[in-house]
Amino acid sequence: APDEEDEDSSNEGEAFEVAEDDLLYARLEDLLVGDDVPEPSYASGDLPPAFSEDPLLRRAYIQAFIASAFHGATHSLVHYVLDGQKQNLVSLSQRAGYDIPGIENMARTLRTVERRLGVDPDEHIIYYYLCTHCWARLTASELKELPSGACTEPGCDGLFYKLKTLSDGKKQRIPLKPLPTASLIAGVQRILLRPNKIAEFDQWREAADSDAPGPEPPLTEDDWPGWNDHSFRLHDMFDGWRWRNIRAGLERRQGGEFGVEDVEVIELEQRFVSLPLGLVLIINIDWYRGKYSVGAVYCTIANNPRAKRFLQEETILLAIIPGPEEPSLEQLNSILEVFVAEAQRLYSGKCQSIAACTLTTYGLLQATREPCHAYLNIVAADLPGSRKATGLRGHTSERFMCAVCKQTFNSLVDHACFDQESFEYRSDERYLKYAFKARHADAATRTEITERRGIRWSILNVLPDWMPARDSPPDFMHAAYLGEAKHVVQGILVGGGMFTKRKANKPLERFQTFLENVWLPGTFNKVSTNLLTGAAGKADSWRIMTTYLPVALYYSWQVGGMIPDVNAPRPKSGEKAAAEERRITALVNGRRRAHALQEGNVEPADLEYMVHETADRNYRTHYDAVLNWCVAMRIWASRSITVDEISRAHDCHMFACQAWTRMLCHLTPYFHLMMHM
Repeated sequence: APDEEDEDSSNEGEAFEVAEDDLLYARLEDLLVGDDVPEPSYASGDLPPAFSEDPLLRRAYIQAFIASAFHGATHSLVHYVLDGQKQNLVSLSQRAGYDIPGIENMARTLRTVERRLGVDPDEHIIYYYLCTHCWARLTASELKELPSGACTEPGCDGLFYKLKTLSDGKKQRIPLKPLPTASLIAGVQRILLRPNKIAEFDQWREAADSDAPGPEPPLTEDDWPGWNDHSFRLHDMFDGWRWRNIRAGLERRQGGEFGVEDVEVIELEQRFVSLPLGLVLIINIDWYRGKYSVGAVYCTIANNPRAKRFLQEETILLAIIPGPEEPSLEQLNSILEVFVAEAQRLYSGKCQSIAACTLTTYGLLQATREPCHAYLNIVAADLPGSRKATGLRGHTSERFMCAVCKQTFNSLVDHACFDQESFEYRSDERYLKYAFKARHADAATRTEITERRGIRWSILNVLPDWMPARDSPPDFMHAAYLGEAKHVVQGILVGGGMFTKRKANKPLERFQTFLENVWLPGTFNKVSTNLLTGAAGKADSWRIMTTYLPVALYYSWQVGGMIPDVNAPRPKSGEKAAAEERRITALVNGRRRAHALQEGNVEPADLEYMVHETADRNYRTHYDAVLNWCVAMRIWASRSITVDEISRAHDCHMFACQAWTRMLCHLTPYFHLMMHM
């Protein structure tokens, strides 16, 4: 049994080497020492203790903390500086005849300073402990009470901890998969304690008198200005219809046409963002993928001005997801359940009130209690992370590539896949119906629901007004730059042989020369030529590439000042480009055959003919498609955009994608999903 033998011989430290003298390093042996939820050094909602001490002492604490956090001061140096500060203040007090309150209890170590300022990170970290197989979750007290390290879930042979023999012969429990988390409610609380933060959250209300806090019904589609006025300009998400359409006071209950419905418990007809402090949250889930995969769950508050919304100091880190492999949906549910419970409390107002700080006329901090509500609006992540968190089938699924409409994976070779007039839309309510059916179903039923209905159970489904497809739209950064831009350059143009050497010149070398010599404003970073040869690249590099891609292509392809209306030469049969061309041709034609069979009414001769077709290599046709695509990207990425401009971007994107399908180019799911932007 795990509690009867020493298991300290197992491999440790395979993933990362961390210096144990690192100020932020936490040893596994020490994690079970504290309580389930660390008790903060100040009561919830109250200012940290340092703010009730003399300003001279508080100033010394702040200087000591800054020296450690930003200038590399060690614990011993901070202790030396604080000792000197105390001696100076005592001398000053004696000479001036001014008694400094609390000088005898002045903090003299970094840990004490952090606690008094309310910035001790250990006070905000809540550890849970996961089973190594099923990721069942326990608190520290629950782990201490286990008779052995074996998982308590039926049929699971995973472990929660191993035993380590100490020098005195005693056995110590070492958690095998710790999950460090932070409270969502406490994170919101800390942000609101910043001076005048509520006023900053309310800046968006200045646009219209109807946005003042108070009774206000949710905005209907007909009342949104953009439906009738196509010149209506959107500067931020505050200007969209959905922002003012969010409804307060809902509860998700059994009943209704689909077996689950959102019920307005008290018929208030209240717009959520018109509550005194109605915060809209965005959750992001992402992984660092390598030999050891580690993930993060973090939250941002959309009420922040756009320029500050995604700054590090405005982000609430909710959890670090342990590796070495990414969790399954069922395992991820065990992690998200912690924050979903808090999100439910914030939405319903069961937190009652949260402290906030304002600056008085004399520059003094004044703490007040404010009613607070929060609503989880969007899961913003790349496609794999988004689909996993919401329970939707993966984007490579044949039937459920798109969670919004019924276009299939193989339809990516058909121009109708990019024609909104042909879309048949799915129902989020139906997703919820079958997700709840799968919640407590046996394994065979869950698998059948996944295959036939495209949904699995996600803990997010318990949230009022949560809709799996609507609330997990494609993230523009991942879709437009890391998805489409990368594929257009590396997949369609380079992989498609559009830079094959010509008799007169080498287009690829000309493209690289352009990238190396182009003059860019100081706000732009230089784009590496490695992006042409398979480098992953950062999203910002692809954004910059998109900005001047038409000019770079013109410089590379032009002959006598014109893009020639001829085909690019084919690569020699022994070159890598030729092998890549054959691979893509086989892939695209295989999907065309599969799609034709799905659609029916296809002759055997047509299927045979498809095998021998190859992609169009005409310079001018490709250039027209790229130009349309770049126009769409430029409009969508603008700092402000009108409804008419949105329509134009959609049309340009559609024209480009349909041109590429007719040219038999290989397109990825992002090209279709962007049609729903």
